Amino acid sequence: MHAWIDTDRAVAQGQDDRETVLYLAQISSPTIAEAARKALESDASDAPTTFLESGAIQAAADDNRVQISRILTTEPGTAVRRAVTAALDDGSPKALHTFFNSGYQEALKEDDAVATASILAKAGPYTKAHAEAAMEGPAWIRRNFVASVQYKTAQLDHDSATHIAAIRGAIAAAAKVAHKAQEVAARAQEAAAKARDAAQDALEWADKATKSSDRAASYAKEAKDNADAADKSAAAAQASANEAKKAAATARSAARSANFSANRALNAARRATASANSAQAAAASARASAIQAGKDARTAAVAASQARTIAAAKRQAEIAAAARAAAEAAKKARESGKNPIDTPENDQVKGDDTPWWRDAGWWANATNWASIGTGFLSAGLGIVGLIFPPAAPILEPIAGGLAIASVALGGISALFTGIEHGFTSSEFWASAGSAALGLITFGQSKWIGAVGGSKVVTKITQFGHDLVSPVTGLLGSLGF
Repeated sequence: MHAWIDTDRAVAQGQDDRETVLYLAQISSPTIAEAARKALESDASDAPTTFLESGAIQAAADDNRVQISRILTTEPGTAVRRAVTAALDDGSPKALHTFFNSGYQEALKEDDAVATASILAKAGPYTKAHAEAAMEGPAWIRRNFVASVQYKTAQLDHDSATHIAAIRGAIAAAAKVAHKAQEVAARAQEAAAKARDAAQDALEWADKATKSSDRAASYAKEAKDNADAADKSAAAAQASANEAKKAAATARSAARSANFSANRALNAARRATASANSAQAAAASARASAIQAGKDARTAAVAASQARTIAAAKRQAEIAAAARAAAEAAKKARESGKNPIDTPENDQVKGDDTPWWRDAGWWANATNWASIGTGFLSAGLGIVGLIFPPAAPILEPIAGGLAIASVALGGISALFTGIEHGFTSSEFWASAGSAALGLITFGQSKWIGAVGGSKVVTKITQFGHDLVSPVTGLLGSLGF
């Protein structure tokens, strides 16, 4: 314990700081990556710590200033514009950093609430439903609505308006045709009355023909107006679709950036863990060797501490080399105009390398399919026993055993689903409901639902999905 307090703690803290600096070098701009490289190559033992406390903020000042200026070109809301202006007016690296670290998010929350309320005041039925749900939800729901969902729902509103206008136009066109036919018929009657020298009748039919003609003209105008409205709504729907596409592209870039950072963080964590394990193994080996040589506990602890320090020094050299490579890669990427973040390989986090035998999700799926298979075999053997009675005494016990196995496997699948997704998740409750139904039906609901049989069984086994409405589902989607 004395050795850890005197030496090992500081070594471990310094090593943690170096790992963090390397991570920043690998995900940041060339300016920050270069500053990180210098900190890691510095002879000063506290250089990495100083970099994390203030150096990174100083190095990021110019990049932050450029990014903040770009925000102004996106026509932000009042709160964001106010926060941007305050940060730029201050101009200090700390103010610029604080803007991105906290001020920007708080300003976005305020602007998103105002924007959602403004959209709600003049929204169509689909957008209104989503806006009302967003107003009742947390801040990230409103961010999602303003940034992406409103364009999708506006497209639905415009598509609906196009359809309504088209139907009304068709009805008006049909009415025009009908009144035109009445006009023609009245003109014929007028001609017939004139042929009979029935002047009064001719005048009456002429008046009816004129009225039918006027109605036909009115309906023709209505049909044209509706056609124009349908065209306008269709154009608006296309515009909303284009905006939705832009929003999706922006969201994809943001997701890729987050995934890029997550992948680098996971890699950094693995490297740090491997380094720590290596250092610990060296320390344990040194301590064991000292004890075996007859040294006392304190001397053994010092030997372990020295071994740990040597391992950390070796890792320190590796980190410095990796930081140089990261700085050079960031510089080359900027010079070539390529963004290493916005690539398809960052569409997901690829950090989960858990072996399948330790993956609860894998076991949940495997036991679920095993439950389906055993239930299917149980039902099949039961049917064979009914068709061929002499085999029933042999097949029935086997079918019963398979049915019990199906029920048990369904319960195990629900357990692993709870471990994977959480015991309060919709996935767990859906799996638990399926397992309970399997118990009631003695293992038959699984395979019936799998082959799309009973609508009632299928509906019940998937009841978890019905708990999420289309509105909250769309607002909560993170793939935009």
